[in-house]
Amino acid sequence: MLLSNRGIQMREKSIELSDAKDHREQLNLWLDEMAKQNPEGAANLKKFLGELFKIFTDKPPYTWRFRITTYKGPIFRLHYRQTGRENDFLIICSGRLIIINKFFNENFSELFPIKKDYYGQGRGVLIDFSLFDEEKQKKYLQAIETMAKGRPDQWYIRAIS
Repeated sequence: MLLSNRGIQMREKSIELSDAKDHREQLNLWLDEMAKQNPEGAANLKKFLGELFKIFTDKPPYTWRFRITTYKGPIFRLHYRQTGRENDFLIICSGRLIIINKFFNENFSELFPIKKDYYGQGRGVLIDFSLFDEEKQKKYLQAIETMAKGRPDQWYIRAIS
């Protein structure tokens, strides 16, 4: 958070990255920073991200992007038919996974117990990535893939060659 000259907390302005190289570079810097503080957590998160890239493909800024605001981290995206644009779907930041509300499937409420996360826009869960083993990762990956592919009439993972 930033403070204004009156001492009022303000959100940091988002830094938009322009090309795929910048997104990957910021992701690697973020993971390296995490590895210094929590090597096991960073290793688990890298594995998890690798699996997410298999689901979403690695085509920044279309299928994912790295955003730097008050929250810093990768954001996976879906193509929303109603608007014809990419929309944020899954946000990974500050030891949390957040699914944006319009894509959330209530069948996964137990996995994402925080109801008004990310400024009220999503369902979230706090995760200690050092304890995020393959079994837990598998549960979340199945839920994420089910939600991402659950309504092809309304949204889909954009295929880019």
